Amino acid sequence: MKKTLIIIALSSFFTNCVRESEPKKFCYLFINDTDRSVVMEQYRINSAGAFLENTYVKNGVGVLAESCKTDVRIPTVTEAYRVDSIVVMFDNLRKLSYRIAQEEQGFVADSIFFSDEWEDDPSNNNFYWRFTEEDYENAEPY
Repeated sequence: MKKTLIIIALSSFFTNCVRESEPKKFCYLFINDTDRSVVMEQYRINSAGAFLENTYVKNGVGVLAESCKTDVRIPTVTEAYRVDSIVVMFDNLRKLSYRIAQEEQGFVADSIFFSDEWEDDPSNNNFYWRFTEEDYENAEPY
């Protein structure tokens, strides 16, 4: 019993003495990799309905949106953008929808909400999600 208490006390002491990692800046960037006009709407959904949080527009290739967070660990996409639904429109002709939802079978989320699905650049702590011509082709007409 004494031995257990000593081990707990020592591990608590060393845990408290270990310096946390320095906070780093992590950024999530949505990139328009097409020559098309891309509009991205980000929503937050709750029991009262869907609320538009952000709208981003990019005509042609370039950064559509960027959100950064400083932390000692890599934040999730939802921590960086604080949304749970995204609608992407190409030339006001086609759209893609992404969401996180609680359904009967449990938690369901599209791949865009998982950091490990993003292209990453460890040299600058940036994560990239690219909208491509293939996305346009796979998008639904509206």
